[in-house]
Amino acid sequence: WDQVTSQRAKGLFKIPSQGLEVPFEAYRMKDGRSHVSGQLQGMTMVFDAFDGSSAWATNMQSMKPEKGDTEASENKKREVAEFPDPFLHYKDKGFKAELLGSKDVEGTDTFKIKLTVTPELVDGKDEESVKFYYFDKDNFVPIMMEETGLSGQTKGLTTQTFYSDYQEVGELYFPFSVEVKLNGQVVQALSFEEITVNGPVEESIFTIPE
Repeated sequence: WDQVTSQRAKGLFKIPSQGLEVPFEAYRMKDGRSHVSGQLQGMTMVFDAFDGSSAWATNMQSMKPEKGDTEASENKKREVAEFPDPFLHYKDKGFKAELLGSKDVEGTDTFKIKLTVTPELVDGKDEESVKFYYFDKDNFVPIMMEETGLSGQTKGLTTQTFYSDYQEVGELYFPFSVEVKLNGQVVQALSFEEITVNGPVEESIFTIPE
């Protein structure tokens, strides 16, 4: 994991309630840069990107690249420490992990761990950012993550992210299926066709076009 400098994922993003399926490609770099693009209504769009200092994306109305606000960019910078995994050297990052016991998650016996990461900036104020991970006791991989939204549409709502279909990528294991549930209903789903680490990356994709 220490040797991972970049990740690329290719797959399908789904919103079941809308019957929406979007092919996407996502890049994440060790220095924090990221780029997520996909095909929507026959057009290629950048859904989320970060060049190391500013967040940006394609404006859905003008179809032109547009910078995010200062707060969005600041929170992107704060997420850098979570690559490639928030538990990797978590103490050195200033994170705090606490074992809260055991819990059955849809028939699987798990360890419940509370992970406190870098605070999130919300309306100019630092808000504690806490996530609860549930690790399968048999193979020690997380199968669910639970968190309460601090801003946006999920503010005050608790979502559950389920990880499954773990596959080997080199000497590492990644979940190739991810589902986000709210009140027991799947609101988002990701299925990965391909995940690669430390592959070639076109550096220009991170920079907002003129």
